[in-house]
Amino acid sequence: MIEKLQQGISKKGYGVLENELVYVFFNEYAKPSGQISIVLKKKVKCMSGIPEDERKEFFNLIDQCKEILMANPQVCGCEIQIGYQEKGRKRLKNVYANLNPRYKKEA
Repeated sequence: MIEKLQQGISKKGYGVLENELVYVFFNEYAKPSGQISIVLKKKVKCMSGIPEDERKEFFNLIDQCKEILMANPQVCGCEIQIGYQEKGRKRLKNVYANLNPRYKKEA
């Protein structure tokens, strides 16, 4: 999946990928070296509602996406936000992660 994401980044500058666990969105235009969002397909009440193997895969994917952003020499770090989004009055939530690059300050 990561290889497909890297190919999409280099060709178009944006992309959407999915597997049985997540959707991955990449957009190069919001920030110079891009922004990546990962959304779990499964809706849960809380993070503990995700099976351990799926949770490990989710966090492993976050680490791999962070490496993609950090490959840009202008980037000195990566801000990772993990949260839940509740839709309407439903008790189930989407778990997501947003990865935003931090840039070196110019002297």
